[in-house]
Amino acid sequence: MKDHELLDIIMENLEPDGGGGHYDGSNELLPWSFSADELTPTEVLILIKAWNGEGKVWSFSDCKNEDSVKGGYTYITEFQRGIFCIEITENMGFHSIEKLYQMPPQF
Repeated sequence: MKDHELLDIIMENLEPDGGGGHYDGSNELLPWSFSADELTPTEVLILIKAWNGEGKVWSFSDCKNEDSVKGGYTYITEFQRGIFCIEITENMGFHSIEKLYQMPPQF
């Protein structure tokens, strides 16, 4: 599936919540819930690709790290030459996404 088709599937499932909408994680394509005002469309695509293991993805469960989401999950993934850290709560809710590194362009 193309990137815009993946985004369309998720965005069609947004429920109005007074803001940009809420996604409840009901589609197997992305089981993590989030509010639309928390993420850009590119970040939603990064979540989809991380969950589905597209590209380089490393996932970890909580290891009692004081900086981690307690009882949650951490995903490190590469997307468009950037390295991202995604934190998911124990109840499969989105917590944060952070760009850790942008690799220089290849020639």
